Amino acid sequence: MKTRELTADEINLSFSVQDISNIPPNLSPDSLTDKFALQALETSLRIRGTGMNIFVCGPSAPEREAAILKTAESMKTGRFSDLVLCENPEDSRRPVLRELDAGSAKDFVSKETAAGRKAAVLVSGSNAPVIIENNPIPKRLFGSDAAAINEITAGSLAASAGGILLLNAEDLLEEEESWKLLKRVLRTGRTVIGAEASGAQLDGTAARSNYGEKRPNLILPGIELDLKIVILGSEGHFDHFYNTDEDFRELFQFFAELDSVIELNDKNLADSVNFFRNFSSEKLDRKLSDEAALELVKYSIASAENNSKLSTLTSEIELLIIEAAAEDCSEDSLEQNISADQMRDAVINQSDRFSLLERRIIEDIKSGEINLKVDGFEIGKVNGLAIIDKGPWSFGFPGLISARVAPGENGLVNIEHEAGLSGEIHDKWVLILEGFLRSRFAADFPISIFASICFEQSYSEIDGDSASSSELYALLSAISGVPIRQDIAVTGSLSQTGEIQAVGGLREKIEGFYKACRAINFTGKQGVIIPERNIKNIILPDEINEEIAAGRFHIYPVSTVDDSMELLTGREAGKRNSRGVFPHSSLNLLVEKNLKKLAAQAKNFGN
Repeated sequence: MKTRELTADEINLSFSVQDISNIPPNLSPDSLTDKFALQALETSLRIRGTGMNIFVCGPSAPEREAAILKTAESMKTGRFSDLVLCENPEDSRRPVLRELDAGSAKDFVSKETAAGRKAAVLVSGSNAPVIIENNPIPKRLFGSDAAAINEITAGSLAASAGGILLLNAEDLLEEEESWKLLKRVLRTGRTVIGAEASGAQLDGTAARSNYGEKRPNLILPGIELDLKIVILGSEGHFDHFYNTDEDFRELFQFFAELDSVIELNDKNLADSVNFFRNFSSEKLDRKLSDEAALELVKYSIASAENNSKLSTLTSEIELLIIEAAAEDCSEDSLEQNISADQMRDAVINQSDRFSLLERRIIEDIKSGEINLKVDGFEIGKVNGLAIIDKGPWSFGFPGLISARVAPGENGLVNIEHEAGLSGEIHDKWVLILEGFLRSRFAADFPISIFASICFEQSYSEIDGDSASSSELYALLSAISGVPIRQDIAVTGSLSQTGEIQAVGGLREKIEGFYKACRAINFTGKQGVIIPERNIKNIILPDEINEEIAAGRFHIYPVSTVDDSMELLTGREAGKRNSRGVFPHSSLNLLVEKNLKKLAAQAKNFGN
């Protein structure tokens, strides 16, 4: 039997403070966005014309907005100019629209006013090239007309002419009238201020002045809209618009999907570190120590759940930096760099805010209210690992999975399913387990068993397939009568051919079992079996890494059911020889023999 155990060097991140120190400062690092999304953004922003608008899908609104702002600013896309409404001497109700060089509107209006002519700045092109509209009601989008030039508001569409207007998909779904009117404007390429918001009555409507008398509204000229509309939303939002709205498919012909992770390479690492540094110095007026920046890099990698990736969820990092800076607000501290200890405390404080349920579970495990053994051997029992999501936070914890078998024709009974606590994915796995048993052991005889599988002391819905291998190990132990180690917890998805497939939440699961062992009886022999394909996803807290380095906690990567069962039982699993027979005294031979016995007993009972 070959048992592989991961070393501390294989698990620990290979970064040092010196690596961070060697990164030169950069006040304008590139956006933390994957290159494919950036290419899509740049292409869509470069191409003008009807229908050349873009839907941007990504993990969260702050990151989507930041990526677009950064890309737009770097490209200097569009033309930006001032728009001024001037009094028309030939028709006082029809003011004239003047387009001026960016930044010149105020001087122009001052001169007109001094000459006794009415004029008002409608749009200032010296503003940022990207306008974010967070409240797209008709009046905000299309502006409002009035009876006097200086009472007219342009609206965000006119204000972003020649540039980019950002809208949120959820807001547009709530403002159906705005969405309908916006599509009309995009088809025609022009708008009249206030016309859409007031029902397109361009012949002058009644307006009440500040003094109470009614005056006709001005009849405003149309504005050509050479602009780019960017809608920010989720995959679900995109699917909704694309599948239910033909106009959307014509008017939004570009799509960019921003990933929540990017490759961990020298460039992206440098951009990330400089983003951390710049945010701290610019927003908080505090310098970030290299040690603190290293902690943020570790956090970013852990958030990405992959030791070759970095997270792009910069809003989470920003919150951590703010909290770390607030650890000590004394006058002396404001002159000091944010330290690694402050950053670690910020991470701990963040998790503590959502840890009440986790603490209660650990307390129940320690008191024995939750039945869990972390040493010794048991037949038909294994420690599985589960995940609970609580808002933005998640944690793992171990749970006892048990299996019992008897002669019968019922097959596998999923107790969670019978109790209405099993999700569709978990139900699917039970069928996969039956397929594995038949293909591995029962090619020439029927499986005639009653086998029940249960998540002990679990009273909420069970779903997902990450416990599928755990349930199989408990079942094989129950069939063979061979006991399983209780000091090893297991996770992994099972295929019909007996391969162990990757699962999510590895950090949380390993940490959950480690905490349970600490609460009950930490022997130094405990550990976790993980899928070999998940090695890249192991990013553990320093405390667990130190225990692994000292040989007091263990991580075992496996690729097959046989690998796991050999480790759990200390017995050779065995492979069929050329005659199709398992080796003598092997675990698989015991399983096969006992399945045949159960089939014979079921047949005799039936007769």
